[in-house]
Amino acid sequence: MRPAPLATKRFTMIKTMKNMIKTFLLVICLVAFSACTKEEEPTPEVVSKKETVEVILKFGPTFANYALYLGLQGTSVDSDLSSDFDFVGIETAKDGAIIHGASVIKTASYPQIPSSEIRFKTSQPVSTLSVAIVAPSPVLIETTVPTLDYKVEFYINGLLVGTKTQNPFPIDPAGKVYVLVVADPSNIIVGDNNTI
Repeated sequence: MRPAPLATKRFTMIKTMKNMIKTFLLVICLVAFSACTKEEEPTPEVVSKKETVEVILKFGPTFANYALYLGLQGTSVDSDLSSDFDFVGIETAKDGAIIHGASVIKTASYPQIPSSEIRFKTSQPVSTLSVAIVAPSPVLIETTVPTLDYKVEFYINGLLVGTKTQNPFPIDPAGKVYVLVVADPSNIIVGDNNTI
């Protein structure tokens, strides 16, 4: 007996989302490490600059129509992130975290975006912070869903250092990666699955 078309579509959509999350974790690693490379030799003070970073995600009025998958990576050029490094203010998955002295990668997911604002910060100073965002529509693909707009704000020591706005987020389950290099916070690196 064949499964109902609705169940098959949802299963396919869930499988696609899981594969995209794995892909974006890899993308985060590549973008973060490529962001740290420069043609000229930076001074040691700039290379080792680390701060605690806070991120605020602000979603437009259609946020309740979307799921949210986040890939988060904190890196330290000194390879001194302890094993208890975390992202404070957001519940990350217990399984699948990649923890290394130079980098910590964790994921968080919501079957539905819980509110119009999500905020979190690093538990320790970092050299770079990467945030990958995938926000697919949890409803059937054939259904018309209003687009999602959102803003990503980066703060260091309580001061806003950079903002990026995505308006509108595509209805297909595409994603964006935002990388903040603490030594150059005014230059937020943005990538997506078309540019990376």
